[in-house]
Amino acid sequence: MARPSMQQYLQYLNGGARTMGWGALLIYDRAKTNQLLAQEYIEHLNGSDYFPPFSRTEETGGSTKVVMNNFKFDAPVLSFINSNISHSRARLAMKIIHGQYITLNKPLGGTDHSIVSIATINALNAPSLHMDIDLHATDNGNIIEDEGYVALDLSDGENHNFSLSSSEHSNRVLGIAIKKHFDSWEDESKRFVINRIVRGDGDLKPTSFAIRTHSLASSGVVRATEEEDKDEGAVIVGVAMNNEPNGGFPVRDIDLPYLLPAYDGTPLSMNILVANNIWFEALTRFALNFFDRYTDLKYSLHRTHGDLDGVDITYGQASYYERKEFKTHPPYAQIAEQVSGWGIVYRVSEFLSHPQTIDLTGLKVRFKDNNMVVSWASEHRFELESRVEWTQPVHVTWEWAYITVSWNFEAVYQLYVVESGPDYGTARFKKISSTQSSDSQSYNDWGAGIARSFYQNWLVDNFIDDIFQTHCHNLTTQSANINALFMNNLLFKGQQAARPLLVEKRSDMTLLGNLAVENLSLSIHPLKSVISANSTLQLTLQSAQPGATWSLELLPGENGEKGSISSTGLYRAPSPSTVPPQGRRVKVVARKDNFVAHALIYLVQSDVSVYPSLQVAQHSHTRYLLVGGSGDGTPLKWGVTPTSLGSVRGVTGQDREDMDIPDHQDVQIYVSPPVPTPRPNDWRAAVQLDQVTVTGASGTPTLIDILIPWSNPASWFETKRTDQTIGLTVWTQTFSGPIALQPDEMDWYLVKGTGELKDGVYTLGDIDERYAIIVAIEKDDRFFNYAYVVLPFALIDLKTLEMIDAPEGADHAAE
Repeated sequence: MARPSMQQYLQYLNGGARTMGWGALLIYDRAKTNQLLAQEYIEHLNGSDYFPPFSRTEETGGSTKVVMNNFKFDAPVLSFINSNISHSRARLAMKIIHGQYITLNKPLGGTDHSIVSIATINALNAPSLHMDIDLHATDNGNIIEDEGYVALDLSDGENHNFSLSSSEHSNRVLGIAIKKHFDSWEDESKRFVINRIVRGDGDLKPTSFAIRTHSLASSGVVRATEEEDKDEGAVIVGVAMNNEPNGGFPVRDIDLPYLLPAYDGTPLSMNILVANNIWFEALTRFALNFFDRYTDLKYSLHRTHGDLDGVDITYGQASYYERKEFKTHPPYAQIAEQVSGWGIVYRVSEFLSHPQTIDLTGLKVRFKDNNMVVSWASEHRFELESRVEWTQPVHVTWEWAYITVSWNFEAVYQLYVVESGPDYGTARFKKISSTQSSDSQSYNDWGAGIARSFYQNWLVDNFIDDIFQTHCHNLTTQSANINALFMNNLLFKGQQAARPLLVEKRSDMTLLGNLAVENLSLSIHPLKSVISANSTLQLTLQSAQPGATWSLELLPGENGEKGSISSTGLYRAPSPSTVPPQGRRVKVVARKDNFVAHALIYLVQSDVSVYPSLQVAQHSHTRYLLVGGSGDGTPLKWGVTPTSLGSVRGVTGQDREDMDIPDHQDVQIYVSPPVPTPRPNDWRAAVQLDQVTVTGASGTPTLIDILIPWSNPASWFETKRTDQTIGLTVWTQTFSGPIALQPDEMDWYLVKGTGELKDGVYTLGDIDERYAIIVAIEKDDRFFNYAYVVLPFALIDLKTLEMIDAPEGADHAAE
């Protein structure tokens, strides 16, 4: 289905109500919506935790467990990932900016788990957590609270994607674990607050909503698009007003015309479609309240083909209390002759009696396309008092006279959108024409005939016209001030998230324009970057707005060095000593007049980050996934140390078939060596320590340790920590059950570590020691009985690992 022209779109609106039972529809270009949401995400990022730090231990199969320790997530960013009204999906993506991920395995017969892999996660190498949202499933839980908070129900979030492993099964298990953790929260915590709507007393009152996406070019076939697609489309938000029930949506894309037409040949990116009864009530509310001041006001609503399009005042009384005098002067010969039996008339004075009461019947309003016609055709008999002064004889008499005034007023107003000032974006009416006519008749012989023209003009100009003009004033300056634009705050935080261009009213009212020209006309590339200390990053502006100024901001509540940026957008990161281990976030801002753009930089200490930092591997050509991140954008160089026996290579098609390869990251495959023959007469007879080198621009390699046991050990370690020492006991399985071996029965080897190992006691070395690898081989054992252990220190306290194997019901330090 092609994008409609403005003429085609208005013709569609002429067919009747088009909001599908909603009080309003908000329609936005999907690509621009995602772009603006990403911009506003950075602009309003404040450093607070939407999701609390996450720690959990989870079994991934067999005797394997993983520890996700102190995962700190960045704030979630919302996007809409497909264009399909029958299967609409959104996504919350949260980047991990700090944490540890440790895989453990329990040896056969052992009581403790041993470490299989260790990974320290930062913004440079971390995957993101994706939580997909089936927008159909959230329909009944999306509310707009009395305080204006707009919340999206995440109870039915799915596809929690967490690519921490090369195993798709393990990643699925991790995703399920995070979903279980999320499901354990109170319902209140499962609400993702999108924004807060701030509205005035007279504004429309949205109370609930539902969201769909709609394809521009759809064949009409219901497609089950689970993944992100690039189809051009729209985001449609159905908004229920005043606690009314939600409306609905069509089943197929083809059942709904595309609601973002082209205007002067240019596609529009925003449309607010307000239902007939909603705009009508908003337009007439204040005017009818004004007439409530009159006695016994009655009115009826006028409909054409079921649509509200007018108001008729059927009864109401307005009182007028001013006493007005009109004097006539001699000569009044004609009058004197008529009443010669009474004497000579000196003067006649006419007084408008008070109070005078007028019926408001006949006052009406009609809406036709983009015009509003206000009219009043009626008549009223006014009562006059005649004061006659006689000269012969001198006396005064009072008589009654009457004047009937008829009138016909009409004013035509045209709907327009306010383009500047405090009422920017509101729909309002301006007068384009008006007509006025009146007539009168008088009764009684006295001065009423002479006073008729005077009273006709005076009553029409001062009394009747005052009522009419007050009515028009209320319609055009108060009730027609329809601030539908504020509803953009349902998704967007900017007070001027959209620029309206025109407003049209048929059955429904449509406010058309473009999303945040000020934000989307100026953009920074790249939008998000991860770079290391002491490196540089050239940022570029994608805009037709030259001469922008650049600046840097830290997140609220954060302190420290943020680096510098030149007038050309060249960013220079601060030194490593000024960047904390968990990194730092810096906002980049470019401004040109009213145009503004934001980008986000994640600062990390090192120019290279790897994942994992330690891997326990099986021998004989087993493949393992290695991930690296470059903090300055320089391509990484991968290799192995001279003493290594395995190899490292790039990803092949076969790898992608049976391994879960993360996107947009530097990924390599480590291939383990076969068992060597013969083996050295030391710890290398039991294990091999390969080291993969990952080198960035600094030239200093970062090492990934690959520990390869040549056989499954028949023994295992149990540990006990006291202050700075760790006691290690080797256990082995016998026909009589497990027994502990004495320290002097073993040869002890410190494969990796900065501390001191003696007779089964390890004393920690440097405070920054991350982990130690220890091997113990039974002396003179013809069955080659040995054990190995990886002891983590800076990464995770041993107590946490001990609690993994704690009895049922014990406190779990990792939970």
